[in-house]
Amino acid sequence: MPALGSAGREVSTSIRTPQVWLDHQVVEDAGALMVNWDVVEEIFPEGMIDAMFASYVDLLRGLCHDPQAWQRPSPVLMPDVDLAVRREVNATAAPLPTGLLHEPFTERATAHPDRTAAIAADRTLTYGELDAHTNRLGRWLREHGALPGSLVGVVMEKGWEQVAATIGVLKSGAAYVPIDATVPAERLRLLMEKAGISLVLTQGRVEKRIAWPDDTIRLSVDGPGAEALDAAPLTPSPACPDDLAYVIFTSGSTGTPKGVMIEHTGALNTCLDINERFGITEDDRVLALSALNFDLSVYDIFGVLAAGGAIVLPEPGDQREPARWAQLVTEHDVTLWNSVPTLMEMFTEHALGEGLADTLPLRTVMMSGDWIPVTLPDRIRALLPDAAVWSLGGATEASIWSILHPISDVDPDWASIPYGTPMRSQQFHVLNDAMQPCPVWVPGQLYISGAGLARGYLGDEAKTRAAFLRHPSTGERLYRTGDLGRYLPDGTIEFLGREDFQVKVQGYRIELGEIEAALAQCAGVRAAVVSAVGERHEAKQLVAYAVLDEGHDPAGAPERLREALGKTLPAYMVPQHVLALDALPLTANGKVDRTALPVPGAHADDDSAVVAPRDEIEAELDAIWAEFFPDASVGVHTDFFALGGNSLLAVRLMAGISARLNCSLPLSTLFARPTIASLAEAVRDAGSGLKRTALVPVRTEGSRPPLFFVHPVGGDVLCYAELASLLSEEQPFYALQVPDGLELTTVAELAAHYTGAITAANPDGPFRLGGWSMGGVVALEIAQQLTRAGRTVESLAVIDLLEPPGPADHAHVDDAVLLSWFARDLAGLAGESWEPKPDTFREAGGLPDALGVLHTEARQRSVLPPDVDAGTLGAIFDRFARNFRALLSYEPRPYTGPVRFFRAREGAPDAVVAAWQAYFRNATQVVDLPGDHYTVMQQPQLRRLADELTTWLDDSRPQSRHDKEGSQR
Repeated sequence: MPALGSAGREVSTSIRTPQVWLDHQVVEDAGALMVNWDVVEEIFPEGMIDAMFASYVDLLRGLCHDPQAWQRPSPVLMPDVDLAVRREVNATAAPLPTGLLHEPFTERATAHPDRTAAIAADRTLTYGELDAHTNRLGRWLREHGALPGSLVGVVMEKGWEQVAATIGVLKSGAAYVPIDATVPAERLRLLMEKAGISLVLTQGRVEKRIAWPDDTIRLSVDGPGAEALDAAPLTPSPACPDDLAYVIFTSGSTGTPKGVMIEHTGALNTCLDINERFGITEDDRVLALSALNFDLSVYDIFGVLAAGGAIVLPEPGDQREPARWAQLVTEHDVTLWNSVPTLMEMFTEHALGEGLADTLPLRTVMMSGDWIPVTLPDRIRALLPDAAVWSLGGATEASIWSILHPISDVDPDWASIPYGTPMRSQQFHVLNDAMQPCPVWVPGQLYISGAGLARGYLGDEAKTRAAFLRHPSTGERLYRTGDLGRYLPDGTIEFLGREDFQVKVQGYRIELGEIEAALAQCAGVRAAVVSAVGERHEAKQLVAYAVLDEGHDPAGAPERLREALGKTLPAYMVPQHVLALDALPLTANGKVDRTALPVPGAHADDDSAVVAPRDEIEAELDAIWAEFFPDASVGVHTDFFALGGNSLLAVRLMAGISARLNCSLPLSTLFARPTIASLAEAVRDAGSGLKRTALVPVRTEGSRPPLFFVHPVGGDVLCYAELASLLSEEQPFYALQVPDGLELTTVAELAAHYTGAITAANPDGPFRLGGWSMGGVVALEIAQQLTRAGRTVESLAVIDLLEPPGPADHAHVDDAVLLSWFARDLAGLAGESWEPKPDTFREAGGLPDALGVLHTEARQRSVLPPDVDAGTLGAIFDRFARNFRALLSYEPRPYTGPVRFFRAREGAPDAVVAAWQAYFRNATQVVDLPGDHYTVMQQPQLRRLADELTTWLDDSRPQSRHDKEGSQR
């Protein structure tokens, strides 16, 4: 080997390390570096590793040979061939239209005034009639001060009047602001005030029912006042192509709506691009399903009218009625479909069910605004075998659409429909945090540039600067969409979902779209949505919502779908709850309304779930619960755990009760009294000296021998709530917590007290014991004390014993060390990683001040909810410290009874497991479980633990006297 560098020749290498996706080795040999990648190439796309390695080696060589390279910004790590593909797909420049958004309509009206322009239930208008009526409206608006840059409100229900109003506003030179006629009065006032609107076009039926802001000047487009106005041609609009055409308000993350300002050129460019690309002509008709305040309506009106086609408008009450859509499509020869995917899916399912396959005149289907289920295109093709099906995307901030993709054959292995390539005079970029292009296959932020970009957000320069920026190298103006995507080798972009749909659950970063795609591929699933439920600073649970195909039983669907997802997704991505819905809730724009999705367990099976508070105490408790479960429908009989309550949430709840009702309740009260009604009883009983006792009955019913689980080092047992619920309904479950009023300072003292409580509850045995972490050690001591007393211990389950057997030298374990370990536990339970150094707390002075430091830092790191005060935290730490000292002092003895050691793969080290096995003399079996020391007790890993525990207990049942007696009855 020493001669390798001077005369040796490498024949082969053998790397004796764990096999991972990519193992990088660097070895110095004869004054040079040998760089090697050991790769499982089968899991990477073809060519990806070669491109990565080539770029990496080029970078290393540059750093070796050019000293200045170390001072320059990081280079773009992409092969030139990929950059060339990127440039090619973005080479979309073309002459921009020079007119205004409405002018192609006026040209069509002059050339063909008798052609049909708009069809509604109560009126059909020709181009000539629509042109005349819009002249009336434009003239009225000019007379009332409308100018370029002015904003005119259009507050209407679906109808021909919307078409007339928007064209009329543009003829006046102003820009229109569509506002839903059903918004609350305060919302209407807010939008009009934010946009500075004083002029409003509306409908007679809407005008009468709305409480309008003072000083609003209104005209009912369908009223006699409008019909009486002069319809003579107007002089051309005074607006220029770079003036505003419309402002559409979108939801803001802060709760304040954002007004997106779109100019004529951008919107007209998109409309004409679609018309030319899809061959839209005067023979085409569109079913205008989208609300006017959703930008798909811009194409429905101005795109179709620019081509000389006609707009078919459903009645206001039929915007969610696929049966009526089918009638309109058939009756009026609708050829063009333009909607969000959910509406097309509703239409497709209805039409196929009615036997309308291959009978409808639709020739072009455009879907945008949301995920397209990978199963939907084939369903559309079954209904419309000759139709062209397109996916379009972009943002309201970029003039309707900026990217598109023709959907032909769909690979069943696809996670999603490709996003596509940029449209005319628009560009798409996938950039990293340094604003550099991401290599092929690498996810990044999606940015749009080009002719479609909005001017910005109305009256909000700060938000405009944050979303619309200049590229630091090219100077190109960009819009940051907040979406994630990646380039594929052919220059197509794959859409990966919203950045804000990326959530962190149990420490893992999860893209909800990935789970949705996997769920949509499960047999019998027509549509699917996944959400992360939980407070911002609390542990979250994944919840899946599925709409099933006909013939699939919703009763068995949740378990079936969870099992199917478990075969394709890692355990931490399998939703804890799957709810089968008849349909997904939709917003007014036809997108999935995630805020309206039901919260698991928020609704009981009977009317008791929505019983309102009946007295002052219940009302106060209801107000506290509303803070923790803002999206749930909570009644006085709604179960805390069914709503997703957990240990930290319970601490906050009890702290809230203590602060607002001046009543301190033991945390375990929630086990016995998990509803507002029963908690109210506990509050009333508190005056009689309610104290925390050791034994906590979690489930007392069931035919099997009871299972007793001991608390971990924190002394509380709410961590076992969900475990108990996942076991068989026939499995009684009791938990053992640190009681009030007793100084139990050793493991032996704790075990002796708990043994008394166990034998009182189950005098005849047999005994089944268990515990997580320190709880497993105390359960071992209980088993030994019961065995010495001649009692039968049938099973002992220990879960991830993290500390080695003692006694340990704990002379160095002062309060500062314990505070450091306590912080580690708090962070682990919150899905975070944090273990401050003990000196952090020593420098604070005494224990009270050190606790204050911990309290402040824990809240800043979001490992402790902000409403847990320092006093509550101090009480929890006192139990933690006393128990940990007891654990460190404990010297176990060998145990010969049956033991099952459940170990988290990322938890207890092998050496610790082996050390404990030396004390278990009866062929202990170690069961490896996914997760770490903390997540092993959280979903979805917890279900695996529950299943393994149930199987083991079932296997031991025939040997139990309890079971034999049961079989004789």
